[in-house]
Amino acid sequence: MKRDIHVGVNLGAVVSSGPYENLRPDFVFSPTYKNVEKFPLAEFREDLDDAIIAQQEAYEKLYKQIEHVEAQAMQKAIEKFHKNIRWYTDEKTGERWPSVTSVIDFANPIEWFVDKDRLRGLAARGSVVDMVLQKFIEDKGTHWTSPEEIPDAIRHLSIMKDTGVEISGNLPAFVEKFNVKFVSGHCVALNEKDKYGGTLDCICTFNDDPTLVLADLKSFNPDAKGRIRTLKQCAAYAMAHENKVDKIAIIPIHGGNQQGYSKPVITDEIEKYYKLFLSDRKVFRDTFGI
Repeated sequence: MKRDIHVGVNLGAVVSSGPYENLRPDFVFSPTYKNVEKFPLAEFREDLDDAIIAQQEAYEKLYKQIEHVEAQAMQKAIEKFHKNIRWYTDEKTGERWPSVTSVIDFANPIEWFVDKDRLRGLAARGSVVDMVLQKFIEDKGTHWTSPEEIPDAIRHLSIMKDTGVEISGNLPAFVEKFNVKFVSGHCVALNEKDKYGGTLDCICTFNDDPTLVLADLKSFNPDAKGRIRTLKQCAAYAMAHENKVDKIAIIPIHGGNQQGYSKPVITDEIEKYYKLFLSDRKVFRDTFGI
């Protein structure tokens, strides 16, 4: 006599270990075999194997979704209580990752010995000098534009005036002295593996050497600690940029001497400084879980 056979198997558990407390996975297998004379054991075993594979794939995708939701919640909490941390969004996944400078600043907090108003002015000056550089790159190195002619710089110039900070340094003289040729300017770079993002200043060459150098412009002459900090920043950009660069560099433009700049700091030790950055990234991840 033929008949329909329905089998129901359900297994649930509470997993108390792991990143999520009391995670409750639940596995269900309930096949129906119609118009059979006896139980099809071989077919049942094959169906069970297929069901386990399918459920495992579903579980892995759902678990990733839980991780994504947790990361979003964590990131929103960080935004609420740490407003100075900047974020970059991966357009493919929607994930938001901390900026290179936010990671470095969090792991290596700076004690500023100037008041907040002057600090605003110094930051504004750095932005103005960078805008002048970006406009020069945009114009294919044909001419220099004064800050007053750059619309986006007006607000920063106003902050500088209000805080008593003046333009200093001589970027055109630096470019001429070291025969700097710019390949590209501002560019957003994301590192999917180590989950961070950043905007690099420029990629260039020095003194007729065709070696590509990723450089960061500073409106001051950094000390030893500042050089390490900036080279970590450049190394992180280099490891996130889509094109390979062989060296990283600091371009110090400042008013601390008559010429208006200091000699560039150039190194090919990208791996060395990237390892230092990854140590900072670990501090950030261990603290915030993201």
